[in-house]
Amino acid sequence: MQNVGKICCANNGGFVMKFRVKWDGGESGWTDTYPIGQTKCLDLSNFNIPDGAECWPEVHAELGKSKECSDKVAYQTGSGDVATYKVSGTTLDIHCHLEGS
Repeated sequence: MQNVGKICCANNGGFVMKFRVKWDGGESGWTDTYPIGQTKCLDLSNFNIPDGAECWPEVHAELGKSKECSDKVAYQTGSGDVATYKVSGTTLDIHCHLEGS
């Protein structure tokens, strides 16, 4: 499992989206919404995530559904590594996968 300090979501879907990061026992707030072709990131050190906790994004398509990404990463304090998830599909059929997995 990849150890990271940030999670990013690249919007390759046919919708405006936002995302948040989830872990056992918690979740971040949502990012601002952003259109296709853009990427947003969340710095995991801004949340009270325990070291080594499994984290994953939940994506929400505006005027559509939400989906939790099944690929997980581990939070590591001080890590400069970034996990980037590619988001695609439609408002009612969202696909999300970790790049390189």
